Amino acid sequence: MGRLGNCFSSYATAITFNANHSHEATIAVSQNIFKAVSRVMDKSHLTLPVVGNELLLDVIDMGLSEVVRPDYFKDDHVSHLQPTINRAIDEYKKTGQEKVYLLEGYPNKMKMLADYHQTVRNNFNIRSDLQAKAKSFLDGVRRTRGYDDVTFIGVHIRRGDYVNFMEKFHHCSVPNPSYYHAALDHYRHTLHTAPPLVFVVCSDDLTHARLHLANHTDVVFSDLTEPEEDLALLAACSHSVMTVGSFGFWASYLAGGRVVYPLLSNCTHTPYVHPHSLGTRGYLNWLPLPVN
Repeated sequence: MGRLGNCFSSYATAITFNANHSHEATIAVSQNIFKAVSRVMDKSHLTLPVVGNELLLDVIDMGLSEVVRPDYFKDDHVSHLQPTINRAIDEYKKTGQEKVYLLEGYPNKMKMLADYHQTVRNNFNIRSDLQAKAKSFLDGVRRTRGYDDVTFIGVHIRRGDYVNFMEKFHHCSVPNPSYYHAALDHYRHTLHTAPPLVFVVCSDDLTHARLHLANHTDVVFSDLTEPEEDLALLAACSHSVMTVGSFGFWASYLAGGRVVYPLLSNCTHTPYVHPHSLGTRGYLNWLPLPVN
């Protein structure tokens, strides 16, 4: 299932298949994925069917299920999806036997969303209580700085276990502080005629973030305590800077403005956000910034 960002990716990918196959197959999400997504999103906007854990156990016991796994070692988490759905439809037409296919993996090709952005956004409405916390934080920044009008830019710095994951699996490194500085400078130069800029930094390693960005007078750091709150805060900003991982992708996606992300070109596997994984359509406001 993965963490929060992975669950958003699974749900959004299921939306794309549901749009194409709802007339001939039920595309659903597991109860666990639904619970994770609804920690952030308003349940009333989530439209996909949900398969309860008890039902899953029942169909497994009755031999009416099949687990289909991706090629984890090749970091291929999507190429098994469409063929399995096609096979399921063909088998049902031939036998009339209902069956549950459990599609595992962590969908990581967000170019699949290119034609479904509006549908995804209609499903992904952040809970009102989380929106209120984000608004309260940003209003506090306005008051402290004496600004009536501000351009907030969300900055997500992913580190933690991802540092080791990038080294062991992708054989490359997470972006270093020179990338943070370059990304912030990009917005300072391109949005210099906009209202005053304030960069709102969220990270799973705020000590690291403060070490490298605290001396920037246009930077503030999140004091929120939960990942769901940080995601809502980043999504409330006008534009975004991300580093690596699905959490940063979704925070940037939901903000809906310009996005700067690192162009990591020396990895053995394609990073989650990369021109190859985003594709040529639907992400024209996403700018890859070369890193050392």
